[in-house]
Amino acid sequence: MSLSEEEKVAIVLCDDQPAVAQGLARVLEAERDELSVVGIANDARQAEALVKEMVPDVVVMDIYLPEVDGIEATRRIRNVSPTTNVVILTVSDREKDLYRAIKAGALGYVTKDKDPSEIAEVIMSVFRQNYSLPAHLAGRMLQEIDETDAFHFLDDDERTILAEIAAGHTNQQIAERLHLSERTIRRRIHNIYEKLHLADRVEAAVFAARKGIGPYGEMSNPSQAEEP
Repeated sequence: MSLSEEEKVAIVLCDDQPAVAQGLARVLEAERDELSVVGIANDARQAEALVKEMVPDVVVMDIYLPEVDGIEATRRIRNVSPTTNVVILTVSDREKDLYRAIKAGALGYVTKDKDPSEIAEVIMSVFRQNYSLPAHLAGRMLQEIDETDAFHFLDDDERTILAEIAAGHTNQQIAERLHLSERTIRRRIHNIYEKLHLADRVEAAVFAARKGIGPYGEMSNPSQAEEP
């Protein structure tokens, strides 16, 4: 039985070569029935606009784009739509590029020479909120990424929200202070927990205190604060 469009993983592809993107779209949809390419962008500006409009599950992003590269585009997309995860698809397997991509918010990184089945599997892994990195680079990356680095994976909005949590503010108060909906705040707090491997507001407050974020000594009792 075929899946409805609502049941499929919605994907936006971004590559400055339209023929490459269109070919990849056909291959991915043929490879896995649960994958659906809902938009194709040829540069960072188009990708950001499509994400704002469609809020896809995953963006598959090339690094080498005109004007704004895929790393900065990833950072912008994660700011625009925190629920949209990013896979970097590129010809480069340099460790430096991988590290920059992860710091920008990408969860997956795969080179274009991989089989379509491998690319599709990376997309599905990232859709499930899991990191998917090249095996020959992942080991060293994981050794380098510890709690002191984890904070750098947060985007600017997430850092602000973490500071608000550390100050003892509720979701409603944070939403009012940042002019966002409570739903958005809950979603972004969930992303913070995922990135920092935290369980709740108490752990978030303790983490913030260790990083020198927020007036921890002036907090209201975080154990009594609401959960997202």
